[in-house]
Amino acid sequence: MGIMLHPDTYIRGGLMQDVDVTLTNLRWTEWDYQGTVNPPVLACRVTMEPLDGSDEHEEFLSAGSLDNFQPNPDDDGKTLVSPNGKEHLTQSSNWYHFIRSITDSGGDLTPLKDDISVLEGSKFHVVRKPAPKRDGAFTVQKKEGREAQILVVDKVISLPWDKKGAGAKRTAAAAKPATAGAAAKTNSSAAATTAAAAEEAQAEAPAGDDDMNNIAIGVVTGLLEKGATPINQLKVFSFRELNKNKALDTKTKNAISGMINAAWLAENGFVVDGAEVSMPQ
Repeated sequence: MGIMLHPDTYIRGGLMQDVDVTLTNLRWTEWDYQGTVNPPVLACRVTMEPLDGSDEHEEFLSAGSLDNFQPNPDDDGKTLVSPNGKEHLTQSSNWYHFIRSITDSGGDLTPLKDDISVLEGSKFHVVRKPAPKRDGAFTVQKKEGREAQILVVDKVISLPWDKKGAGAKRTAAAAKPATAGAAAKTNSSAAATTAAAAEEAQAEAPAGDDDMNNIAIGVVTGLLEKGATPINQLKVFSFRELNKNKALDTKTKNAISGMINAAWLAENGFVVDGAEVSMPQ
């Protein structure tokens, strides 16, 4: 049979526009605008499924420079980590305008803290609007004479937590008082959990200063074997390497990454030449 031409057999095009969707997956990732940007930028990959049953769609919403924030490899990109200690994303990004459009449309984002996956299951009506003018490295340019547009929410259908509060209250009201035996069992379980948590915390305690210095030297040496590298890029590459080390907690990774600067590199025998660094000859 040939290509079907009846209108009921057509699928939606590549861009989401004026449609009701469910957000099925959200993760932080690197994004190079389909190979047109180098280096890549930080983006939130939003997978959405139209409620009309048509094919799911992936939207990449840029969120700034990877020099400042990167996907956390320990949780598959549900949260962010910072290689340079920054704590706040900026408002000059497509991601900001998308998330702001949810609250502007009446959505309550109080449960949204640092884990982006809590938005999975949200249902919105989304549209494309002209991108706002903004300064900085991530200004969206016009493409082939057309005005750049961004995806935003213009109606909140439902959020995952909309009815959880009422359900929790009903559950609490229906709960029976615990017996003495149950209370004792609960206390014993809590004590065991506390002990386990203490052991885990001890196992994941940050490394000492000497250990962190040695780790940093090892990471930098491995990276510089490929040749001279700009110091700002070296910090980014070092943080990525540190994130592969599952034995280190996030606090220690941030501390080690924060050590790597021009003064530290020179002090530890690396050759600093302006904004670049290389291995000693």
